[in-house]
Amino acid sequence: MTILNTTCPVCGAPHAKKLSVIHSDGLSNVNTSVNSVGTLNTIGRQKITTNGTVSGIQQTDASRRAAPPFVPPLVSSSVNNAASLLFGGSVVIVLIGVMANISGAKTGTVFLMVISMFVALFFIARSSTAPPTQKDIELYEAENKDKLEAYRKWENTFSCGSCGNRFIPEDSHG
Repeated sequence: MTILNTTCPVCGAPHAKKLSVIHSDGLSNVNTSVNSVGTLNTIGRQKITTNGTVSGIQQTDASRRAAPPFVPPLVSSSVNNAASLLFGGSVVIVLIGVMANISGAKTGTVFLMVISMFVALFFIARSSTAPPTQKDIELYEAENKDKLEAYRKWENTFSCGSCGNRFIPEDSHG
């Protein structure tokens, strides 16, 4: 059985936590409602009422310092093909609309034709999105080798709660 020794090698404190835990523990959702009432300094002394909501994620300073390195998402090349299909289809639709107007077709007919083609192209583009291929994965890993290595190192790094030292614990056999 392998046991990780998470005692800090600098100060000997047993308070080390994984950076991923420090990061996630310091994130919280915030939802706030804002209501205010005031008067505008005019002749009629108009009453002004504002309402609003604010939502977001609050992050502690420790969480921010323990955040993972940025790694861009893996995107399938078929997503790009879908986007180019949608763009190419849009160009074709515009050309058809121009030619129909030149030939004297009614605007409503052209509009319905354009809308129906957009809907069809949208569903074609969505259905053509496929998972990344092995070639996509290999290219992604080659282009992001340093970033992926930094992320893997981050996943295994601990931070001492006493002195702040960051370290990767050694395996102990117990």
